[in-house]
Amino acid sequence: MESNLSKYKDDLKRLIEKGNQLYYAMALDLDVGDDETKKTLKAIAKEKELPNFNGEYETWYTEAQQVVRQIIPDRFIDFNKLYKEEKRKEVTFLTYTISDYMLGLRTSSHGKTIADGG
Repeated sequence: MESNLSKYKDDLKRLIEKGNQLYYAMALDLDVGDDETKKTLKAIAKEKELPNFNGEYETWYTEAQQVVRQIIPDRFIDFNKLYKEEKRKEVTFLTYTISDYMLGLRTSSHGKTIADGG
């Protein structure tokens, strides 16, 4: 019979791998990085079928929330703030969250883009 510790390790390994794939998918969507980084990301995408970020992030986030709550509860609030900041007064590059990216939110000031999800 599989122990709880073994199950946690397997779940954590799976969530880390899925999180990395989501990160690569988002980086490709945004076309970020220098030429070498872009080349590496394209090679990863060829090797592995990357997920659709907007389609699969919510499921990953829900599972990851439970792991963070159980393993590192002191970081649970921080983890949630990366997804959505409820009490911000304005959207800046410091307060732009993953939910903003998923909505395609773009904000600018004085004609300069501050945060852009697409």
